[in-house]
Amino acid sequence: MTLTSFLREADFAVTIFANVAVLAVSFPAYKRTKFLPFALFIWGCFGSIILSASLHIHRARGFISTEDERTFQELYRVGYLAVSVIGTIGTILLVRRFMTMLDRKDDHAA
Repeated sequence: MTLTSFLREADFAVTIFANVAVLAVSFPAYKRTKFLPFALFIWGCFGSIILSASLHIHRARGFISTEDERTFQELYRVGYLAVSVIGTIGTILLVRRFMTMLDRKDDHAA
């Protein structure tokens, strides 16, 4: 096993583990609060898991035609952009919510 193949496998495992960890806390949080950022985290994590699995399977298949490779890379990149945007929006909404809560606490303390 080369360093590159080891890092590729580690990248896959860590990505899956991190997304499952976020799902484990996002599902109960969304069920309890119905707050949009948690729903966005859920969708983003599912998308990321699907993308990681598809990339892993794609690499394991070996050589395919240049056209198929290009199509896969285009679809993968579009999916990656979508997952990144969904996660970023969820993070921004969550941070804004907590900043608003902290501002309210400061107003009550004064």
